[in-house]
Amino acid sequence: MRFKAGQKFIDTLRGKRKKQKLVVTCEKEELMTSEKPLLTVFLLTYNHEDYICDTFESILMQKTKYPFIVKILEDCATDETLRMCKEYVSKYPQLFTLINQKQNTKCKHFRLAIESEIHTPYWCGIEGDDYYLSSNFF
Repeated sequence: MRFKAGQKFIDTLRGKRKKQKLVVTCEKEELMTSEKPLLTVFLLTYNHEDYICDTFESILMQKTKYPFIVKILEDCATDETLRMCKEYVSKYPQLFTLINQKQNTKCKHFRLAIESEIHTPYWCGIEGDDYYLSSNFF
């Protein structure tokens, strides 16, 4: 499974094309709704507006033979990170879920926050200022 948001979408989120319409394409129409996911990816983010699109794109480019889901733990960013996360969640609701913290916890309770969200046999984590270089990471 592989997804592609497209450069117009990314540029719009970064504020480069404010008047452009968001364009998102999906290379595979079956969006992992029929099978139970085997992997949960936890995306931990706080004030990562300059990097978060690269992180999302690196997740979307993953080629897998099994379904996976992404839980975004947004830790009360003071920049545009939350808005950008919401845009991806709205475009890929079957893939991304947003967990919006009510107050900044500085990720101290990250382990506790994710334990109740793990419903798959496997999980991995990535921070919002990192990205996967390979499309075969998962």
